[in-house]
Amino acid sequence: VWDTQAQVFSVSSAKLLDVLPVFGEPLIRTFLEAGRIQNFLFFVVLFIHITIPILLGAAYWMHVMRLSRARFMPPRVVLWVTGAALVIASVLRPAFSGPPADLGRLPGIVPVDWFYFFYFPLTRLDPLWGWGILGVTGAVTLAVPWVLRGAAPARARVENLACTGCTRCWKDCPYEAIMMVPRPDDGGRYKQLAVVNPAKCVGCGICVGACDSAGILLGDQPVSLLGQAVTGRLRGVAAASGGQAPVLVYTCRLMRGLQGRLKADGTLEGLPGVTVMGLPCVGTLHPDMITKSLEAGARGIFVAGCVPEDCPYREGSLWLAERLQGQRLPSLRTLPEGRLRVRWYSPVEV
Repeated sequence: VWDTQAQVFSVSSAKLLDVLPVFGEPLIRTFLEAGRIQNFLFFVVLFIHITIPILLGAAYWMHVMRLSRARFMPPRVVLWVTGAALVIASVLRPAFSGPPADLGRLPGIVPVDWFYFFYFPLTRLDPLWGWGILGVTGAVTLAVPWVLRGAAPARARVENLACTGCTRCWKDCPYEAIMMVPRPDDGGRYKQLAVVNPAKCVGCGICVGACDSAGILLGDQPVSLLGQAVTGRLRGVAAASGGQAPVLVYTCRLMRGLQGRLKADGTLEGLPGVTVMGLPCVGTLHPDMITKSLEAGARGIFVAGCVPEDCPYREGSLWLAERLQGQRLPSLRTLPEGRLRVRWYSPVEV
C-alpha cells in the first residue's frame, strides 16, 4: 500500500537508517524517482516478510529448546476467543488506506499506526540521538533479567551409588536438565544412571520429589536433612504451644504474601500452632514426607502450591497433584482421612 501514511513511514525510516554505514548510497535518494520507489518498497517488504518470521522462529526455538513437553498452542478457549475478537474488531474498525502518496507534495496530517511505527518520535530527533536512545533502551531491557535474577539456586546433584536408574527424575524434569546414561563401573548394580546438566538446571527440586531412593539432592543437602528439620520444627512448636500438635504447611518459597507473614522460627503471625516449611517448589515434596511428617507429630498437613497452570517451574504443582492422587509415581500411600489439605494459590494471594 503506497499511501500518505506509507510515505511518511518510509521517508522517516530512511532518514533514521541513513546514518548507519550499511547502504551504498543514502536511502533517502530512493524517493526521488517513482520507479525507484517501487523497487525499493518491493525489496523492503520482501525483506521484512522473510526476515521477521525467521527471527521470531529463532527466538521461539531458543525459548523452548530447554523445555520438556513445551506447549506450542494456547488453550482452545483462549484461541477461539482471541480469534473471534480479532475478527469482530476488524469488522467494526477496518483499516482503510489513506490518499495516494505524492512525493511532490507534503503529506499533511497523517494518522500514525503506533503498533508498526512505535519509533516515530525518534525520527523527529537527530538520527544519532535516535539510535543512541534505542541502544540504551535495548541494553537496559536486556540487562533487567540478569540484574533481577538474584542468587543462583542450588543445582540438583546425583548420588551415583544411590541412583537406581528408575528414570522418574528424567521424565519429570521440566527443563531437560537430566539425562540417563549407561552406568560406569562404580560398584552400582543398576544399568542406568541419571546425570544432571547444571547449565539447564533451575534448582526447582522436582526431581527430588520424584526420587524414591534419595539418589538426587539439591546442592549438598541430603533429603534426610529436610526430615530432620521438620521433626525439629514440630517439636519446637509443640513445646511452645503447651504440647499441642501443630499443623505443618508445605509451601513454595515464591509465595510472597505468605513469606511476609513468617516469623523467624517458621511460625505464622496470627496463627498459633502452625509452622511453615518453604520449598523451592511444592513439586520437591515427596509423598513419603507427608506420611513421615504425620508420624513425627504433625496434627495435619496443608500444602499451599501455585496454581498448576501458573507454576513458575511449569509442572511442579501438576506433578505433586498427580502423585497425591495416585496417578503418578511416586504416589501417596494410605493417609488418615481429613489430615491432608491441598490448595492452589497465586504467588500474591496467600
